[in-house]
Amino acid sequence: MPDPVFLGPISGRFKADPLFPNPHSETGYRDGPAPEATVIVPTLNEAGNIGPLIDRLFAQPGLADRIEVIVADDASTDGTRDEVRERSARRPVRLVEPPGPADLTGAVLHAARHARGRWCVVMDADGSHPPERVADLLRPLEDGRADVAVGSRHVTGGEIADWPKWRHTVSRVAALLAWPFTSVRDPMSGFFATSTERLSSLEPLRAGYKVLLELLVRSKPEPRVIEIPFRFADRHAGESKMTVAVQWLFVRRLAALGGARLTLGNATRFGAVGLSGVVIDLAIFWLLQSLGATLATAHFGSFLAATLSNFALNYHWSFAGTFRRDEPAWKRYPRFLLTALLALCVRGGVLALLVGLGIPAAVAIVPAVAATAVINYLGSIFYVFPAREGHHDPAVRWRLAALALIALSLLIRWLYLGRVELIFDEMYYWVYQARPALSYLDHPPLTAWLIWIGTQVAGDTPAGVRLATVVLAPIAMVYAYLFGRDVAGKTRGLLAAMLVATVPGWLATGFLMTTDAALVTAWLAALFHARRALVDGRRGHWWPTGIAIGLGMLAKYTAAFLGPAILVFALVHAPARRRLADWRPYAAALLCFALFSPVLVWNAQHDWASFTFQATRRIAEDAGFGSHLLLVHTVAMLAPLAGLVALYALGPARR
Repeated sequence: MPDPVFLGPISGRFKADPLFPNPHSETGYRDGPAPEATVIVPTLNEAGNIGPLIDRLFAQPGLADRIEVIVADDASTDGTRDEVRERSARRPVRLVEPPGPADLTGAVLHAARHARGRWCVVMDADGSHPPERVADLLRPLEDGRADVAVGSRHVTGGEIADWPKWRHTVSRVAALLAWPFTSVRDPMSGFFATSTERLSSLEPLRAGYKVLLELLVRSKPEPRVIEIPFRFADRHAGESKMTVAVQWLFVRRLAALGGARLTLGNATRFGAVGLSGVVIDLAIFWLLQSLGATLATAHFGSFLAATLSNFALNYHWSFAGTFRRDEPAWKRYPRFLLTALLALCVRGGVLALLVGLGIPAAVAIVPAVAATAVINYLGSIFYVFPAREGHHDPAVRWRLAALALIALSLLIRWLYLGRVELIFDEMYYWVYQARPALSYLDHPPLTAWLIWIGTQVAGDTPAGVRLATVVLAPIAMVYAYLFGRDVAGKTRGLLAAMLVATVPGWLATGFLMTTDAALVTAWLAALFHARRALVDGRRGHWWPTGIAIGLGMLAKYTAAFLGPAILVFALVHAPARRRLADWRPYAAALLCFALFSPVLVWNAQHDWASFTFQATRRIAEDAGFGSHLLLVHTVAMLAPLAGLVALYALGPARR
């Protein structure tokens, strides 16, 4: 049986008259001039709710003579249809019966094909969406300010009334899962308005979960969206349609919108293939060991053989006939191997962590292998064997890839936090913290202070020394995302955060507790807040700019260059230059120097020894330059990701 999540456009549903495609599925009023807007209300056993809702809609001043109501009923077995038919005799109310099995998205899109108004407003029948706000949703569409107006519970002024905590949690988690697909704060809202043309142009898919999310992701070109706050009230009567089955359908539909086919069937087959890979891995390992191979050779050889076997079986069995055949197997295998290597790193970290906590290795290997299987499976369904029928929006797929790499980068860092020996620089700064001071000869004090805090919490261990990076690295990635998003949108923001998470040079600053760890975080924070203050004119951002530069200077003196750089930008950029007429940038500069004052006090007490040492050492160092060294250092800091990005930029991305 075909998978309902991936059923394509429902053929044959809309081949009759374009205004009333299926007259046998429709009853009620359809005479008179076309209304300005059509209110679409999907129903399933909403007796006691739908009648009062229709009455309230037509009781709204200035709305009654502008709208029609279409109730799209999915085979209700109570008195829902009777309530609608009763009102259709005297008002522009129609009842349509979508063909096929019950499905919310299909019902709404079917009703949109019947709509006569220029605009469509979609709302629930249970009384949770106030009819009093319908006119507010229509206004930005009529004014030309937006293509979609969303009734939002999660923007300022919006709220949810009478929900238990678990419903709030479910709603927030669902919105979080949908975050990579859209920038709307409340993509789970069932209360929105758009043009009838836009809504009816979507090919109806069975088993859609949230009509708004489908509209935002699948609608081309990307719509302009405005969110209108409203108070969401719990249903007046009847039972909620939210079940575990519906939630599972939502997760599967999100995967489909990301290009993946998430089913229990292919997950089971993938697990069976994984077990066969374990057998092959062990057999090859023992064979190579018996032939005299070194431990490293046997381990890598058996791992490579297992990945080749797993890839072949998944290609020809687990996902056979369901994935896109747009590239040969040899191009897919490197992605499969990369996913397997990342999963292997996680497995080793989980195993080491659990064994370190006193759990026997024979027990600890179970969650370690489970984590590996989840990573391998998700990587396979999204990027190795993407579904043929899935939605393949490049922006969405890049966002999901970036989030996955960011999450894996942070997870691997944290798992190995205390498993890797300290490097010389870290031990050097650990010695600093043993003698607390306002500053030190060759470096400002922030790194030593952070190490002192970490060792007080986790002891004089590698984990204690590096504990601050657990906080600094995510903050750096968040600021990279925010800065990139402000400059070039959500997708580029996530790619910026991904580069900070994965490029070796940045990866080291987020894992090793050197002076660069705090410097990079402060630098990115300063860039974000300075741009907000200088370019966007948001004057409140001068304060965090000053704080970020001050903390950066406490980590490493080079952060001081940010001040002159901001000044130069303001002088050459006319709109930014006008920002200097405000008093806040100068107050922020004073705040910066106040934070840096411990270093100034220490230097004043020690004949400016640190500043003198840094200046004379830098001058005395060899200032020679070699172009070949620049290339070597660039590759060392950025490879291999930089090379892959360059190749991609010169290939498919250019087109």
